[in-house]
Amino acid sequence: SGVALMVSLMVLAWWPLLRQLGGPTEMRRRLSMIFILLLLFTAITRLGSYLAHASAFTAQGSALSAVEVYLWALPFAAGPATVIVLLGMPPALSFAVCGAGIAGMMLDDSFPMAVFALASGLVAAIATQRSRDRMSMSRVGLTVGTVNVVMMLVLELYRGLPEHPSTVAFAALFAFIGGPLSIGVVSFLLPVLEAVFGVTTDSRLLELSNQNLPLLKRLSLEAPGTYQHSLAVSNLAEAGANAVAANALLLRVCAYYHDVGKLVKPDYFVENQRDGNPHDSLAPSMSALVLQSHVKEGLALA
Repeated sequence: SGVALMVSLMVLAWWPLLRQLGGPTEMRRRLSMIFILLLLFTAITRLGSYLAHASAFTAQGSALSAVEVYLWALPFAAGPATVIVLLGMPPALSFAVCGAGIAGMMLDDSFPMAVFALASGLVAAIATQRSRDRMSMSRVGLTVGTVNVVMMLVLELYRGLPEHPSTVAFAALFAFIGGPLSIGVVSFLLPVLEAVFGVTTDSRLLELSNQNLPLLKRLSLEAPGTYQHSLAVSNLAEAGANAVAANALLLRVCAYYHDVGKLVKPDYFVENQRDGNPHDSLAPSMSALVLQSHVKEGLALA
């Protein structure tokens, strides 16, 4: 209950930040997302702590019998890395600070663990911001793991190294594992969270930009003129977005799909006409109705 109260107070502190990211409805939606994500990653930390204690209890040898050796492997970076993909950098940085405070409180009020969790989360957020595919996400895991090892050694030196060097060696190993493990948690949770929260991430946009997807394939075969027009619009939209620092990937993908409704009657649009114009035999009002209907039909197809 104490942790739940702490999470609630932290969520309320987000109110001024989230007010800058949208209107009242969007702010409430984002606040709900933050609250659910904080509870989710708090539960993951609690589960990790339980597994660490169980592993230390059953381990053989003094080096692996220390609970803290396993705590270095907890996926502290997963929360900020997830939030930056869903909500952007400012919420991710705030989430890293909140997550570090919760981690320190849950893990026996450990100040070193709070500092470690904060450093791991901040590095994950900054590194994930530049990632666009699975390979770059793998590099993020390695980067976080390396920083984890450095931070673990710094904190161990701050407290005084343990008597057995093997304990430090195992701690370094588990700290490094925490990096790839965090990214693995992110990769597992993101598709679920996208569906639950109705958020379209850059990863999902990249999937939708695949020209071999059934709808885009149909467009290229059944309405080739419209397909070429959509490609041209996507290039223009992307260039305009880059000029004003907008989301170029989002506009490019939207441009791919903006005219898919023309698949229903492709011959009624000039870019697809080869053997005459069907509108010549229609009343102007009917022609206008056919042209306008491609918007509604496009939404149905999409």
